[in-house]
Amino acid sequence: MSKESRQRQRFRNAAAQSSRPRGQRSRIFKWAFLFAMVAAAGALALVWNHHKNAAHLVAHSPALPGFRPPTDFASLCKLTPAEIARCDIAVMNLLCAEGLRGSEGLNVTNCLERLDNLAKYVKRETDKNLHRFHEHPDEFNHSEGYYRMMMMVTVLQQDTGIHYNPAHAGSPDEPIEPNQEFFADSKDVFIHGLTRDSGMGTCSSLPVFYTALGRRMGCPLKLVRAKGHLFVRWVEEGQNFNIEATSAGFVSHTDNEYRNWPFPYTAGEEQTESYLTPLTPVQELATFLGIRGQCCMADGNLLHAVGAFAQAYYKEPQSVGNQRLFAWAERKAHEAGALPKPMELQYGIQTLEIPPGPMRAQLMTKKAELEARLNSGEPAQEIEAEFDGLKAEIVSRR
Repeated sequence: MSKESRQRQRFRNAAAQSSRPRGQRSRIFKWAFLFAMVAAAGALALVWNHHKNAAHLVAHSPALPGFRPPTDFASLCKLTPAEIARCDIAVMNLLCAEGLRGSEGLNVTNCLERLDNLAKYVKRETDKNLHRFHEHPDEFNHSEGYYRMMMMVTVLQQDTGIHYNPAHAGSPDEPIEPNQEFFADSKDVFIHGLTRDSGMGTCSSLPVFYTALGRRMGCPLKLVRAKGHLFVRWVEEGQNFNIEATSAGFVSHTDNEYRNWPFPYTAGEEQTESYLTPLTPVQELATFLGIRGQCCMADGNLLHAVGAFAQAYYKEPQSVGNQRLFAWAERKAHEAGALPKPMELQYGIQTLEIPPGPMRAQLMTKKAELEARLNSGEPAQEIEAEFDGLKAEIVSRR
């Protein structure tokens, strides 16, 4: 079991213990919108590079006529679900790494060109050796898809040196790696770390890399989740099988094995977190946004972490994990005084505890009125004084 899998479990447990589910979509939307605007402002300094890369990014989407892919993180956040469905998984993943520690000098165009060249090389080697499948189909489970995936894994690992980062491959009895260490370098969890010579990755990046490369070769690959883990699935009529991207050599686990590894989970979790189900493009993006949020938390950038988790939750609201991570990060940002004033006030109102007693209904009504006024766009300064008065009234009645 990798350090990454155990790390993610601790991250989820911490979130579950420190937050309460809150489903107010208006608040999530405000955070998601605010974060998109902050990202847009930060992108202004890079506008010339984005302008130069735009034509290249379009050229890397030949199968998507009429769609102009995003060229920066801000434009990625603004895509509609229909547009996300037409976006290259590699583009989404690379743009989610923008501005993170470890992505300094990130050149999306160069990364995509590396992917394209690798896909051509792997396909050439695969087709050149196709006779092996026809001569000995029993060695490949009587499946050409099985053969093609085995060749892809073999060529990537043996010819290009792509592999799991040994720094994150500890044994189960080792201490859990601290968040700030594991998520400190985005190259370990996003695919730009795999587009270098002898690139290294983890179960956050290797399955995405395999999926992006396989799709360029025409393979029907999907990204799939287990608890604290990602893997790849070949999805074709009459033929489905899994590809474990973190192993040395080609390994194909059954779904039941993933129900217990790297962590067991309940039937309810399987439904809410879409475990073992091929991810939709929107869910793929939500997954990358969640990873981005974890990197921001590790870097101490609490405001951007909350924004990334809000984006993930807004795009995949049925995920209890996204909900808890957003609430956990928001609480941490509140404790650190990192929230903008309107968000700080909204957080304070929504988390205000109303004690039991004869005045509870009246106090609850006042709280709901303050929240409604804030959501309607009324200036925070006009509401803050009344909120302070409500808190004082609650204290006086205890």
